[in-house]
Amino acid sequence: MATPGHSKASRFYFDGYRVSQAVMSGNLDIACDAAEATAIEDVAKVHVQGKVGMTCGFNGFLDIAESGWDATEFAAINDGGHVVTICGAGTTTGSSAYVTYQHSTGDSRPFDQANIVLLNWSGAAEEQFGRGKVITTGEKAFTADGSDSGVSVGATSATQTCIVALHVVAYSGLDEAEFQIDESEDDASADAYAQIEGWTIYTVGNAVAGTDVVTFTGTGSAFFVKTGATEAWKRVTADVTGTGSVTVLGASATAAG
Repeated sequence: MATPGHSKASRFYFDGYRVSQAVMSGNLDIACDAAEATAIEDVAKVHVQGKVGMTCGFNGFLDIAESGWDATEFAAINDGGHVVTICGAGTTTGSSAYVTYQHSTGDSRPFDQANIVLLNWSGAAEEQFGRGKVITTGEKAFTADGSDSGVSVGATSATQTCIVALHVVAYSGLDEAEFQIDESEDDASADAYAQIEGWTIYTVGNAVAGTDVVTFTGTGSAFFVKTGATEAWKRVTADVTGTGSVTVLGASATAAG
């Protein structure tokens, strides 16, 4: 008889929460609207790629106490966009990751008793999404200014879109923590890391977007989008104020389509 089990390596991030331990099941669907066409001078059929879309959903018993995934998040779950990162093989540096900025398409609570709720949530891509890599050293804790190790996630051309998702899953003591994304052609072997400029940034929770930076004063998330050339190696750099700690998970990808 088979022994039931689950993948402890997989991680599911929703805004500033790692909900892996609370999610019982989830799905991630990618669709390409490919239209069939026939050229006038050719009898062979061809397919023209159209709009690419991603939807995802999850359900699980979640604690609504003021800890972890809390009551405040439940109240806001259908409002605006949400940053979602799915790491199917864990969060070690360079592990594969799907990153997307989603808006809610469904939120039902079929079971509600005491301090737990069975929540079913579904969302569709509101901004760019793609399959990339984790660019932080797992859930990286910063207690002082500094940069994490770089990861090669591939360069983008002038017509491609680079996306980065940041999830601050723990925050304590600091006045604020500012994050930027850096790039290098060769992990600083000859080309030094420099800040990537020209981002459009979406934030959720205790985060405020500035010019190519995001400032956190608590848990939350940010979604960076840039159409244009970027270099292959990416890393996260923190500038912290005060005494304490901030823990962040970052992932980057070239947008699909």
